[in-house]
Amino acid sequence: MENRQNKSNSFLLALLPSIAMLLLNTFISYGVIFFAVILKIRDYKTSDGNPFDYIMQAAEDIASGDTMGVLFAIYSVTAVLLFGIWYYIAFIKKSGKKIQLKSECAKLTTKPLFYIPGVILMACGLQVLCDFLMNILATLVPSWMEFYVQLMENVGLEGETTPLLLLYVVILGPISEELIFRGLTIGYAKRTFRLWLVNVIQALLFGAMHMNPIQSIYAFVLGLVIGYLVLKSDSLLMGMIIHITFNASSFVISYIMPEGSKSAIEFGLLLFASMVATYVGFEMIYKNLPQATKETSETSDK
Repeated sequence: MENRQNKSNSFLLALLPSIAMLLLNTFISYGVIFFAVILKIRDYKTSDGNPFDYIMQAAEDIASGDTMGVLFAIYSVTAVLLFGIWYYIAFIKKSGKKIQLKSECAKLTTKPLFYIPGVILMACGLQVLCDFLMNILATLVPSWMEFYVQLMENVGLEGETTPLLLLYVVILGPISEELIFRGLTIGYAKRTFRLWLVNVIQALLFGAMHMNPIQSIYAFVLGLVIGYLVLKSDSLLMGMIIHITFNASSFVISYIMPEGSKSAIEFGLLLFASMVATYVGFEMIYKNLPQATKETSETSDK
């Protein structure tokens, strides 16, 4: 009975960071748009028509304009600070540990020259595989793709890439998400759950927080891979590095391989190459983890 209660408490605590993320996102989104609308109302002239129509049009212009870049920047900086402090208090300070970059890096690999190419290979391979998965889902369920495209347009993630957007997608977004899912969620869940279940829980929440079926499915897969390596290395830095590289690779790959029709041979070769890159990259990372880290993780998983 007590064990069941402990599991319930751990599960609720594991959910809490995701709920806090949603609340923070909602609060900042509506707060920034409301503030921007208030500023824009000063330009309203009574002879221009219905003030309600003017306010609604102003809100729509703001939601699809440069303000979204500012919104992403404010949210991501706040999230990194908030969840970073939360993670520090809950798991670093309480355990009496000290954050030392040298010791964290030592958890990642015994051979940096293998680790870095491994991360790049796996991230690029996963990125291409996720693109294939998106295309398959778009073919099977076209409404999902339409919803995804509309959502990306509404939040300003389609079209020109601004410096603020790049900062959010490549750096601040991955750091905040790793703190939430591979940091806090895993930290709370592994108090009572087996590690394989911990990994599934955080990956499910990571996928669900993307709020659309297409992204949720490939984010779940990505979350499983990153979560597994974070658990094996016992290093949140591992997740941050892989996530940042994965997001950055999307810009590089889209530049190198622009969208367009491909022959069956090209399609097959690209799919095979991405699978090989993912596997080889994963092996290069995992096999070069410090032996003590792997043994400790494997023992705790039994």
